[in-house]
Amino acid sequence: MGTAMGSSMAPSYASLFMGKLEQDFLHSRGVKPSLWLRFLDDIFMIWNHSLEELESFIDDLNKFHPNIKFTTTISESTVSFLDVQVSKNKSLGIDTDIYVKETNTHQYLDYTSCHPKQCKDGIPYSQAKRYRRIISNDGKFNSSLNDLRSYFKDRNFPDSVIDSAFNKVSRSSQNEALTPSDKNKTSVIPFTVEYNPSLPNIGGTIHKYWDLLNIAKNTNVKFVHDEYKPIVAYRRTRNLSDYLVSSDFKLNTETYITQKCNRKRCSHCLRINSGSSFSSTVTGENIFFTI
Repeated sequence: MGTAMGSSMAPSYASLFMGKLEQDFLHSRGVKPSLWLRFLDDIFMIWNHSLEELESFIDDLNKFHPNIKFTTTISESTVSFLDVQVSKNKSLGIDTDIYVKETNTHQYLDYTSCHPKQCKDGIPYSQAKRYRRIISNDGKFNSSLNDLRSYFKDRNFPDSVIDSAFNKVSRSSQNEALTPSDKNKTSVIPFTVEYNPSLPNIGGTIHKYWDLLNIAKNTNVKFVHDEYKPIVAYRRTRNLSDYLVSSDFKLNTETYITQKCNRKRCSHCLRINSGSSFSSTVTGENIFFTI
């Protein structure tokens, strides 16, 4: 039995299964690791017994369930766990650094992509914050930011966006970055709209006129003003794939005529030839275009 790939419940099922497996296995062992941490099927452990006992432990772990087998990396100095490189320093303490797989091509969202500006501007900050949380050495953190800068430059991010994000993160230490925020969490109502680059600043308009609710005589309206100020949330508009691909079997032919919208803020009209037509024929899994 199993779950479909991409199912929202699949990670929960996997975590429950692995949690039961590790609990039963560790309870059956006399010699155990001094530290055992698991995220789904990735395990990090510290072993303070002999190498022979470790090999026996891993061998028994792979025999514990007929369908679960583990690959292992054993080192006395450094090992990776998820995106963290854990190393033992000279004073027998632990240093952490960012771990990047060789296959990682750093294909962050291109800045020219049709996404809200706040979404794109937040990517350098979130990645720099992740580096600050992981990297314990300040020198390595600064050099890693230089590498991160080059990745974002390749994705057409402006220097001003990168500098603003990196400067904000660089002012904090690793301990400060790891400390949870103490901001008071209030009820949030999202004002959801379909994103379009020609939309006006809806959030700014709400913020500008929101205090008008405070002068209302109705106490319920004032309560809404104090507790439920909405935030603007965008949902993805239909893209070309949504128009062309469908899970339903169809057999039809449609003809479309291109037209200009003539909106002042639309830059696409200059590239549109009004009156041009194209037809699409959908047959099973194949789509044919005639222009």
